[in-house]
Amino acid sequence: MKQQNHGSRFIQALGIYASLVKFELTEEIMFFYTHALRPHDLNKAADALIGLAKGAKVGRGLPSVNEIIEQINPQAMAKQPTPEEDGALAAELIAGCLVKFGSMDNRDGWKTQRDYIGELGWAVVELAGGWYHLCCTVTDDSLGMLKSQWRKEAQAMAARARAGLSPLPQLPPAPQDIPKALGPAYVLLDQGIRSLDPKSLDREMEMAKKKQVEDFKDPW
Repeated sequence: MKQQNHGSRFIQALGIYASLVKFELTEEIMFFYTHALRPHDLNKAADALIGLAKGAKVGRGLPSVNEIIEQINPQAMAKQPTPEEDGALAAELIAGCLVKFGSMDNRDGWKTQRDYIGELGWAVVELAGGWYHLCCTVTDDSLGMLKSQWRKEAQAMAARARAGLSPLPQLPPAPQDIPKALGPAYVLLDQGIRSLDPKSLDREMEMAKKKQVEDFKDPW
C-alpha cells in the first residue's frame, strides 16, 4: 500500500510537470516512467520531479529518466571508466609495480604485488607467464613495447567482461558448424571423407578446388 501511495504521488508530480511544460501525458508514458523509476524509489522520484519543475519551461517536454535518477542519486549516473581507460591504468600499475617491488623472491610479497596491481592487471601478469617470469624478461628497452601490449590485453579483457564473456577467447566452432561457403575443405568433411590417407585427401582436395573453379566459370 505504501509503494502504491508513492506511485500515486509520483504520477501526480509527473502530471503537474506535464501541465507546466504543456506536454500531453498519455497512459503509456506514465507507465514507462513508473516502471523505469520504481527500482529507484517512486517517492524520491516524485521529489526529484518537484525539484526539476523549478526550471521547467514550456515546450521542453518531460525530463528524461536519467535526469530524474541523477537527481535521486548522482552517483548512480557517474561516468564509468571505459575498457581503454582500464587497460591504460592496468599497464601503468604493472610497470610501476616492477619498479616498486622487483622480483621479490620471497613469495609472501606476491600478495602485495597483486593488491597493488589489481585483478585486471594481475590477469595480464598471469597471461605473460607470472610475476617472476615477467621480472626476469622485462628490460628498460622492452618496457615501452610491453606496456603497449599489456594495455591492449587488459583492454580486451575489460571489454569482454563488460559484455559478459569469459576473459579469454574460446575455441572456434567445430567443422560441422562452419558454413559450407568456406570452401571445399568443409565440403569434403561434410561428405564424410575423414578416413583418407594424406595423399588421397590431397587428391580429393585438388579435385574439389578444380570443380569449384569450373562451377564459378560456368554457373549454368
